[in-house]
Amino acid sequence: LMKKLLILLLLFAPLLANAQDWFKVNAVRFAVDNEYSEWQDVDINVFIDDAMKVKIYAKENHVLRKIGDAVDNVDKQENSHIFWRAVDEKSLDCIVCFSSNGTTFMHLKITFIKDNLVICYNLIPDK
Repeated sequence: LMKKLLILLLLFAPLLANAQDWFKVNAVRFAVDNEYSEWQDVDINVFIDDAMKVKIYAKENHVLRKIGDAVDNVDKQENSHIFWRAVDEKSLDCIVCFSSNGTTFMHLKITFIKDNLVICYNLIPDK
Protein backbone atom coordinates (compact mmCIF):
# COMPACT_ATOMS: atom_id res chain seq x y z
CA LEU A 1 0.00 0.00 0.00
CA MET A 2 2.83 2.42 0.83
CA LYS A 3 4.48 1.71 -2.53
CA LYS A 4 1.21 2.49 -4.37
CA LEU A 5 0.77 5.74 -2.48
CA LEU A 6 4.34 6.77 -3.26
CA ILE A 7 3.88 5.97 -6.95
CA LEU A 8 0.63 7.94 -7.00
CA LEU A 9 2.28 10.94 -5.38
CA LEU A 10 5.25 10.83 -7.74
CA LEU A 11 3.04 10.55 -10.81
CA PHE A 12 0.62 13.31 -9.97
CA ALA A 13 2.71 15.71 -7.91
CA PRO A 14 3.81 17.66 -11.00
CA LEU A 15 0.22 17.97 -12.21
CA LEU A 16 -1.13 19.07 -8.85
CA ALA A 17 1.84 21.28 -7.96
CA ASN A 18 1.57 23.38 -11.13
CA ALA A 19 5.01 22.26 -12.28
CA GLN A 20 3.76 20.46 -15.39
CA ASP A 21 0.55 21.91 -16.74
CA TRP A 22 1.15 21.84 -20.51
CA PHE A 23 0.92 18.66 -22.54
CA LYS A 24 1.34 17.79 -26.20
CA VAL A 25 -1.12 15.32 -27.70
CA ASN A 26 0.34 13.15 -30.44
CA ALA A 27 -2.62 10.79 -30.89
CA VAL A 28 -6.35 10.69 -30.25
CA ARG A 29 -9.05 8.07 -30.55
CA PHE A 30 -12.80 8.05 -30.10
CA ALA A 31 -15.38 5.58 -28.90
CA VAL A 32 -19.13 5.51 -29.37
CA ASP A 33 -21.02 2.76 -27.54
CA ASN A 34 -17.65 1.28 -26.45
CA GLU A 35 -16.47 0.79 -30.06
CA TYR A 36 -13.02 2.41 -30.15
CA SER A 37 -11.48 3.83 -33.30
CA GLU A 38 -7.81 3.42 -34.16
CA TRP A 39 -5.36 5.99 -32.80
CA GLN A 40 -5.07 9.00 -35.14
CA ASP A 41 -1.97 11.19 -35.28
CA VAL A 42 -2.62 14.78 -34.17
CA ASP A 43 -0.76 17.84 -32.94
CA ILE A 44 -2.84 19.30 -30.11
CA ASN A 45 -1.92 21.20 -26.94
CA VAL A 46 -3.63 20.61 -23.59
CA PHE A 47 -3.42 22.76 -20.47
CA ILE A 48 -4.61 21.65 -17.03
CA ASP A 49 -4.62 24.32 -14.33
CA ASP A 50 -4.58 24.11 -10.52
CA ALA A 51 -8.40 24.01 -10.41
CA MET A 52 -8.29 21.01 -12.81
CA LYS A 53 -9.82 23.06 -15.61
CA VAL A 54 -8.82 21.42 -18.89
CA LYS A 55 -8.20 23.52 -21.99
CA ILE A 56 -7.81 21.65 -25.26
CA TYR A 57 -6.32 23.64 -28.14
CA ALA A 58 -7.39 21.90 -31.36
CA LYS A 59 -9.19 23.01 -34.55
CA GLU A 60 -12.03 23.81 -32.17
CA ASN A 61 -10.89 24.76 -28.68
CA HIS A 62 -12.62 23.15 -25.71
CA VAL A 63 -12.73 24.03 -22.03
CA LEU A 64 -13.78 21.54 -19.35
CA ARG A 65 -14.54 23.05 -15.94
CA LYS A 66 -14.38 20.79 -12.87
CA ILE A 67 -17.69 20.54 -10.97
CA GLY A 68 -17.03 17.57 -8.66
CA ASP A 69 -14.37 16.31 -6.31
CA ALA A 70 -11.40 14.47 -7.77
CA VAL A 71 -11.00 10.79 -6.88
CA ASP A 72 -7.62 9.00 -7.02
CA ASN A 73 -7.38 5.32 -7.89
CA VAL A 74 -4.58 2.80 -8.49
CA ASP A 75 -5.60 -0.33 -10.41
CA LYS A 76 -4.23 -3.90 -10.22
CA GLN A 77 -1.54 -3.13 -12.82
CA GLU A 78 -0.44 -0.13 -10.67
CA ASN A 79 -1.73 2.38 -13.23
CA SER A 80 -2.78 5.59 -11.49
CA HIS A 81 -5.99 7.43 -12.33
CA ILE A 82 -7.57 10.71 -11.22
CA PHE A 83 -11.27 11.12 -12.04
CA TRP A 84 -13.44 14.25 -11.78
CA ARG A 85 -16.79 15.48 -13.08
CA ALA A 86 -16.76 18.45 -15.40
CA VAL A 87 -18.86 20.44 -17.85
CA ASP A 88 -17.78 21.74 -21.23
CA GLU A 89 -18.45 25.17 -22.72
CA LYS A 90 -21.89 23.93 -23.90
CA SER A 91 -22.73 22.78 -20.33
CA LEU A 92 -22.53 19.10 -21.30
CA ASP A 93 -21.65 16.83 -18.36
CA CYS A 94 -18.58 14.66 -18.66
CA ILE A 95 -16.16 12.60 -16.62
CA VAL A 96 -12.47 13.42 -17.02
CA CYS A 97 -9.83 10.80 -16.25
CA PHE A 98 -6.09 11.50 -16.16
CA SER A 99 -4.20 8.17 -16.23
CA SER A 100 -0.57 7.10 -16.21
CA ASN A 101 1.66 4.15 -15.41
CA GLY A 102 4.58 6.51 -14.79
CA THR A 103 6.79 5.23 -17.59
CA THR A 104 5.12 4.36 -20.90
CA PHE A 105 1.79 6.16 -21.09
CA MET A 106 -0.15 9.20 -19.96
CA HIS A 107 -3.76 9.60 -21.15
CA LEU A 108 -6.56 12.10 -20.75
CA LYS A 109 -9.93 10.45 -21.29
CA ILE A 110 -13.14 12.45 -21.50
CA THR A 111 -16.47 10.62 -21.36
CA PHE A 112 -19.60 12.50 -22.40
CA ILE A 113 -22.26 10.50 -20.60
CA LYS A 114 -25.36 11.72 -22.47
CA ASP A 115 -23.82 11.05 -25.90
CA ASN A 116 -22.03 7.84 -24.84
CA LEU A 117 -18.92 9.37 -26.44
CA VAL A 118 -15.35 8.87 -25.22
CA ILE A 119 -12.35 10.89 -26.43
CA CYS A 120 -8.93 9.61 -25.42
CA TYR A 121 -5.79 11.76 -25.79
CA ASN A 122 -2.25 10.38 -25.62
CA LEU A 123 -0.32 12.99 -23.61
CA ILE A 124 3.35 13.95 -23.59
CA PRO A 125 4.54 16.44 -20.93
CA ASP A 126 5.56 19.76 -22.50
CA LYS A 127 7.54 22.31 -20.54
